[in-house]
Amino acid sequence: CRTYPGGDCPVAHYCPNKTATPKSCEAGTTSNRTGASTCDACPPGYYCPAGSLPITCPAGRYCPAGTTDTIPACPIGSFSNSTGKQMMSECTLCSATQVCTTPGLTAPDSWCDAGYYCVSGAATIQAGLGPLGGNATVCPRGYYCPARTSAPIACLPGTFNNKTGGTNASACTACTPGSYCLTSGLSVPTGLCSASYYCLAGQ
Repeated sequence: CRTYPGGDCPVAHYCPNKTATPKSCEAGTTSNRTGASTCDACPPGYYCPAGSLPITCPAGRYCPAGTTDTIPACPIGSFSNSTGKQMMSECTLCSATQVCTTPGLTAPDSWCDAGYYCVSGAATIQAGLGPLGGNATVCPRGYYCPARTSAPIACLPGTFNNKTGGTNASACTACTPGSYCLTSGLSVPTGLCSASYYCLAGQ
């Protein structure tokens, strides 16, 4: 153990009354001045291992006041590509069409899967709600969703899709003979062909 012949207490240490040797500031506290009798809470945006001056919070994480060397990670559904974040709310929601599947990311690590659409904050490539509110949702009937989709694409008039999870335009089926499909986004034909008319497939 290092001894001191006397003098001001060094930085990252404190010296209460009757101290023979300086004491290291505990994790989560620090002192950036000499001669301190107590240590202060580690400032926000930094983390403080025991006996250390503040260290800038790394990307992918956030450091509220008093952070030790156990640093909170931005949660799934978010990321942070800059240093010095102080609160979880400063983590960036994963961009629409992208997915953030693990904590502590500095950039999104995946894309929304085909058959699903992903709004900002998605945490899984398939259906699931992220902790910050974003989600990946299965593509609804009447629509299809290629990979990297932020919103479902409607089946065109003359077609319909009665199943969820469509991945491309081929999921939309031509309207059945004897029926008609008047609008886009249909899960079933609009109706049956009226008397005195005939309706070919795809009308």
